[in-house]
Amino acid sequence: MGSSSSKDTGRGSDSHNDDDELPQPLLGRGSDSDDDELPQPQERLPPSRYGKRITVLSIDGGGIRGLIPAVILASLEERLQDLDGKHARLADYFDVIAGTSTGGLIAALLATPDKKTRDLPRESQRPMEAKRIKKFYRDFGPTIFERGWPLRPVSNLLRWCFGHAHDFTAHICLLWGPRYDGNVLRNTIREHMGKLTLADTLTRIAVPAFDIEGLATILFDSNYPHAKEFKLADVCIATTAAPTYFPAHRFDGQDRDGSERTYHVVDGGVSSNNPTLDTITRLVDDEAAAGPRGVDHPAKILKKLTVISIGTGSTRHSYDAKDCAKWGVLGWVLGPLSDMLFYANAALSSRNASFLFNHHGCNKNFLRIHPRREASAISMSASAKAMAGHILLPAPKGMYSKSVGPSTLGPSPSTMRSPRGAHPEARRIQRCCSAPCTLSASTEVLKHPRERLPEAKYGERITVLSIDGGGIRGLIPAVILASLEKKLQKIDEDENARLADYFDVIAGTSTGGLIAAMLATPDKKTRHLKSDQQKRPMKAEDIEKFYRTNGPRIFERGLPLRPMSNLLRSWFGHAHNYTAHICLLWGPRYDGRVLRETIREHMGDLTLKDTLTRIAVPAFEIDDLGTILFDSNHPHAKEFKLADVCIATTAAPTYFLAHRFDAKDHDGEVETYHVVDGGVSSNNPTLDTITRLVDGEAAAGHHLAEILNKLTVISIGTGSKRHHYEAEDCATWGVLGWLGKHGSSPLLAMLSYANAVTSSRNVSFLFHYHRCDEKNYLRIQLDAHLLLHVQLTSGWQLPIKMVEEGSKC
Repeated sequence: MGSSSSKDTGRGSDSHNDDDELPQPLLGRGSDSDDDELPQPQERLPPSRYGKRITVLSIDGGGIRGLIPAVILASLEERLQDLDGKHARLADYFDVIAGTSTGGLIAALLATPDKKTRDLPRESQRPMEAKRIKKFYRDFGPTIFERGWPLRPVSNLLRWCFGHAHDFTAHICLLWGPRYDGNVLRNTIREHMGKLTLADTLTRIAVPAFDIEGLATILFDSNYPHAKEFKLADVCIATTAAPTYFPAHRFDGQDRDGSERTYHVVDGGVSSNNPTLDTITRLVDDEAAAGPRGVDHPAKILKKLTVISIGTGSTRHSYDAKDCAKWGVLGWVLGPLSDMLFYANAALSSRNASFLFNHHGCNKNFLRIHPRREASAISMSASAKAMAGHILLPAPKGMYSKSVGPSTLGPSPSTMRSPRGAHPEARRIQRCCSAPCTLSASTEVLKHPRERLPEAKYGERITVLSIDGGGIRGLIPAVILASLEKKLQKIDEDENARLADYFDVIAGTSTGGLIAAMLATPDKKTRHLKSDQQKRPMKAEDIEKFYRTNGPRIFERGLPLRPMSNLLRSWFGHAHNYTAHICLLWGPRYDGRVLRETIREHMGDLTLKDTLTRIAVPAFEIDDLGTILFDSNHPHAKEFKLADVCIATTAAPTYFLAHRFDAKDHDGEVETYHVVDGGVSSNNPTLDTITRLVDGEAAAGHHLAEILNKLTVISIGTGSKRHHYEAEDCATWGVLGWLGKHGSSPLLAMLSYANAVTSSRNVSFLFHYHRCDEKNYLRIQLDAHLLLHVQLTSGWQLPIKMVEEGSKC
């Protein structure tokens, strides 16, 4: 099950430490070994230009919507120039500028010397004006997002003959290659960056990219000891290489130990579309490691920070489950999938950054600025010219939503006022970010009222079990939990002992949500009994049997062309896979009928309220782009059928149909829910569950450290299909490559794995910096090398014996 003690750091242990990758040095992928040392000293926070306060600017990814933060930042800089003179630049006011994807490009442009002063001594160099970045997007946006297809001449001919046939050929080309060839983007970046290196920035920058070779986040940091070995152009091209939009990027640089290394990377938005939280945790890590022993509590460091986080909006279209149910790969990719995944990623970071500042008594230190729905109803790449024309018009009052940190998690002040004795740069920035914007509560919230912690079953400690999503790999936690339950029965000499007797809260996403529900619901033999004391939960070993028995049926394709597929397979062998992939274009991989029927058969008429211990199961609302946490402690839990909750959290886009059902909302009104797999936003529900519990208890006056010390959390992953992808191969992939390669979906696997790792990493951060020991948090993740052949839906070609042995070790 993994070691019960953590190594040196005091963080929660992990049988495979992929989940602790970013707390390693800033630049470099995570290690596959628990024995890695930190080869480079951690960097202190940069010396603040004005007193003791450290100022941080963070900019989300979002393609052409980078024009939105560009406009906001140009306005901010103009106001600062009104205060301090026309030569003032944003880089003069921020000690750290972080950005992902299009935000990473903006961060680099803000921090690098302009061409006029680039040849002068460093102290005489001046950064680019923010208004020139706005002009950059206006001038180059339409050409960067202009398609360069192999069939462009044919496309033009068909468009001339048939009008909208142009769109058809465009979509066909997307199947076998990226949407844009990326030549204009790469050439434009290289022209602007020239020979500048990461070390040449005039203020510290932090730009994430995603390593497709090792499935890890890499945070390119200008304070890194080997920063001069990285061309800034390569960093910008890497962080903007969005899968399905642009080719993956390959370049040479140095690893953490100074050795030569080739990087194979894509857009940092895969794992960190909003880099705020990663940047904050990195700064806290650096300062805590380099400072005196007394400086080991994040509150002391967080109070030094002033953080402004700027979003790029999202295509907040309202999607209906009935429409989405018809979509295949093509429908999801041309529709909302990218925006859902990247928006959910950014919202998670914003929500948890708010959580940190709110619960450390420094809620005024964090400002999140995010465009409202009507200002952001434009895709990552579509209509660049229209976008430029629309956004560059004078902004109407209220176009942008400005939410102060804690507004996502609790009561918040209506404005970001300057605290007494605030340092000059913080006061100037706060003054310039006020007034013309109207305030509104952030939509980046987990719905439903917050509940107090449940009564602990054993003493004062609250026990939490959390299970990741992962499709058929749910067999892995099922085997682990069956083994754990048998050991508990042996210890307590009670063969009727069940895991639900030992855990106060069981959380799960997707396949993990299904396991959580089965662990917590009465079995069929005792379901009819009136007393909860007489009812007994399902055995964990029965859940393992459930996966063995129903797995092959659930993940059997119900293709419209199945008879022809079988015929072609008998003739040509692998032609079956070809017809399967073709069918994926216009419908989900599986019809989901068996899954829905199996869930309804097992859950019957049970409601969310009928669980024998508290459960928390996330799903993602496609009509409102928000995470919803189905909680059995919710006042109206009895209105939610448990079968609907389980079907909702397992409705993975491109794999199963989206789900629609009716239930009462938190106001008691009947609401229709249009939802898909909770893994879109919370594949590892550990952090969301902990923040929900902490919020409820904090409302009663308890401190964060006190609450965390009451918790014992076991988080179980489903492993990962750790294929090593290279940029040369991925650069040629279109929709079929990213979402249907070798019977799996590399993009969805990367996104869900990165989401789970981020959650685990931030949970480790919470427990470590609040002086909780290894008894508070254990992360169990099966070694990746045991799972090389395990697909998300690999059916029963799964090497079961290998999984069993690995799970029980």
